Amino acid sequence: MAIEEAMFTLAAALDRHTAALMRVTDMTSTPVNKESAEEPAEEKEELTPAQKAAKTRAANKKKKEEEAAAAQAEETSEDTEAEAEEAEELTIEAIRAAIQDLPPADRKKVRPILTEMGADKLSDLPEEDYPELMEKIRELAG
Repeated sequence: MAIEEAMFTLAAALDRHTAALMRVTDMTSTPVNKESAEEPAEEKEELTPAQKAAKTRAANKKKKEEEAAAAQAEETSEDTEAEAEEAEELTIEAIRAAIQDLPPADRKKVRPILTEMGADKLSDLPEEDYPELMEKIRELAG
């Protein structure tokens, strides 16, 4: 059962990562060689200094945008990996162990938290809510 949970969590992380990459791809949807492919062959005449400067500024702006998009993709990738690692650790057994580590008075506070989250018992709680529950358990532990 733990392997299935880990696979499900990893698949969810991959879906989030894919969505982030798709957003980056949408931001940089122009192919690298698009300008050269679209330039007509007869447009090989010399550019004025002002035209060269404008073209250089446009190329520099595009390069900065691509670098920013790549940095954002890398940041998203790191966030997704961290979420996947945390999600892999958060199994129902790990949550049960954390609850057992609580003092008896605090253990009684877990059931109302579960009810608040829409579950009658721990096994009814969806896996995607495990991090939120674990955070609340940590708050109880102080």
